[in-house]
Amino acid sequence: MHNTILEKWQYKAKKNSKNIVIPDGCRDILFWASKGQTPRCTITSLDEKSYFAAINAGDYLQGFRLKAGTIIKQQQLFSSLKGLECEHEHRNF
Repeated sequence: MHNTILEKWQYKAKKNSKNIVIPDGCRDILFWASKGQTPRCTITSLDEKSYFAAINAGDYLQGFRLKAGTIIKQQQLFSSLKGLECEHEHRNF
C-alpha cells in the first residue's frame, strides 16, 4: 500500500474552527481523536463539491493522502487497522 500513499499529515486544533474542504480527486485514511471520545478511523469520500468541517480545540487528526483512483476495500482495510494506535495520543483505534 505504500506506493498508493502520496503523503502522511497530521494536525492538532488549537481552537474550535470551521474549515472548508475542497474536492481534489483524492481520498484520505483519517484517524481522528477528540477529547473525551473514542478515536475513530474513517475514509474520506470522493467529493463532488466543497463543504465545511467542524474541528474542536484539542482534536488531533492524522491522515494518509491516497493517490487519485486508488481502489479501497473498506472492510478489509478496517480489519487490518484494528489494534493500531494513534501516534500522538497513544490510544487504540
